[in-house]
Amino acid sequence: MIIPMKKYTFLIHHNDYDDFLKNLQNLGVLHIIRTIGAHDPALKESRDKIDAAMQAIHFLKKRNQQAQDVPLTRTPEEIITQLNSRIREKDAIAQKILSVRKIISNLEPWGEFSRQQLHDLESKDIYIDLYICSKNKFKDEWMETYSIEIIQTIGQVLYFAVIHKAEEEINIDAEHYKLPDISLSEALHKQQDLVAEQETIEQEFNDCAARELPHLIQYRDDLMAKFEFEDTRMNVIKDADDQIIILRGWVSKPLEAGLVEFLEKQSIYYYAEEPSEDDKVPIQLKNNWYAKLFEPIGKLYSLPSYMELDLTAFFAPFFMLFFGFCTADVGYGLLIFAAATFFKFKVKDPKVKPLLSLAQVLGLSTAVMGFVMGSLLAFDMTKFKGIGKYIPITDKTQIFNFALLLGVIQILFGVIMNFFNRVKNGGFKAGISTIGTFLFMIAVSVLGSPMLGANPPAVLKEYMPYVIYVALFLIFFFNSPGKNIFVNLGLGIWEMYNIVTGFFGDLLSYIRLFALGVSGGILGFVINSMAQQFGSIPIIGPIIFIVFMVVGHSVNIALGSLGGFVHPMRLTFVEFYKNSGFSGGGKEYKPFGSKK
Repeated sequence: MIIPMKKYTFLIHHNDYDDFLKNLQNLGVLHIIRTIGAHDPALKESRDKIDAAMQAIHFLKKRNQQAQDVPLTRTPEEIITQLNSRIREKDAIAQKILSVRKIISNLEPWGEFSRQQLHDLESKDIYIDLYICSKNKFKDEWMETYSIEIIQTIGQVLYFAVIHKAEEEINIDAEHYKLPDISLSEALHKQQDLVAEQETIEQEFNDCAARELPHLIQYRDDLMAKFEFEDTRMNVIKDADDQIIILRGWVSKPLEAGLVEFLEKQSIYYYAEEPSEDDKVPIQLKNNWYAKLFEPIGKLYSLPSYMELDLTAFFAPFFMLFFGFCTADVGYGLLIFAAATFFKFKVKDPKVKPLLSLAQVLGLSTAVMGFVMGSLLAFDMTKFKGIGKYIPITDKTQIFNFALLLGVIQILFGVIMNFFNRVKNGGFKAGISTIGTFLFMIAVSVLGSPMLGANPPAVLKEYMPYVIYVALFLIFFFNSPGKNIFVNLGLGIWEMYNIVTGFFGDLLSYIRLFALGVSGGILGFVINSMAQQFGSIPIIGPIIFIVFMVVGHSVNIALGSLGGFVHPMRLTFVEFYKNSGFSGGGKEYKPFGSKK
């Protein structure tokens, strides 16, 4: 649900404004209505400092070092500057190491050599050229024509040297290799020095993370508080020759009492008012523990507008069910649940724990749907003694029909949500046409159900045409309350076209649930079949079987979970939100000074 908001307007004398703003920031309950952007040069400089601090903190947090309570010996700005400099040095060293390793890789087949000895030979008119070619391209006549020494053979590649006089022309169809100015031993020594230098920098990063990360976090928080204060200080309206400052903001009603108590102690004038239809009211959601787990999913699309219903609690059960449908397997579900539970105990970040709780719920849904469809690590549970007879869905036709049934239920549920949204904003008359839409979809679903193997009662089918007549009447004559009958009739034709095409188009989208569920099962079956074939190999067969099963099913779980998250999200944001009349566009409630 959306927490009700109230708009407050404050009239403050300019001499009292800074003190009032500091106290308001400490209170942390008012969402400021901003009138301008943060284009001031000083604000931009502060924003750049915050970005630099956040990048440094993000980098150091990856070191995962235990924080040490030690005094700061240099300023945060110096820490960040030095850190960025050493990061650039480390990147440059990494590039040098790659270059040296390439030289070493090229030199290793030739072994160690002395550049001075080569120069001494050249002074005596003795030259050595190095060549590389495949064994099947090497010609024996080269050995007869030239003085050739085979250095080494690696696989199918031949490394050889041609010893010749300066005036002697070498005509060999092979790749000529030019020795670098560094020997193999020198390259190895250089690599060792670079790696040691890299390790020194890495240790500096670890020390910085342990000693100075807490100070950088405090520095960032101070910068953000200062930035927020200055930004809010500018977002005001001045009146009476700049003597009076007008500040506006929103407060959620559960926090209003604290704001009023604070204001009663201030010598300022203020007034409160309810939101109007034109106000852009910030959104604060309040849901039970279960629906709250799905709030991050809803926020990926958009927060609702203040004047509509929060659909989080209504799409959550469907999303959970659809995820389980797409990844349906008892074994997969239990593994997802176990992994989420393990990491939930390991992870300390309170922001991550709710996501792991969501993973636990989705894992349980996967296990339940896996039992419904009779799959355990892609083995057919209908063939299990004592269990098989309890499996509800035993063939692909039933899975297909089940997917469409879920689609019909969610679409109809979305139309019900649309009705309540319209009634909330425009009264009962505004929702009458959605009743017609609901009745029409119900009637079409009942009349079309025999095509999917269902057989509704004859008396129900007998009265469906009358339901359609009532639905058409409501759609054609109540789609725009207050307009004349001819306008309603014309708009009704257009709305009827959208209902017919939209309903069947939306319904077909739910076939993706069937496709993903079946494809995951098929891939799992292939993994099992191949693993069983490997398992028949003497001695090492059982080991290969276990490895293949673990790797194969891990990949299948990953693919299934990805599809099980993306496609239900699509069904939620497109099919369900559209039929619910969801408009969205809400901005999150962010109180001035709040640490959340």
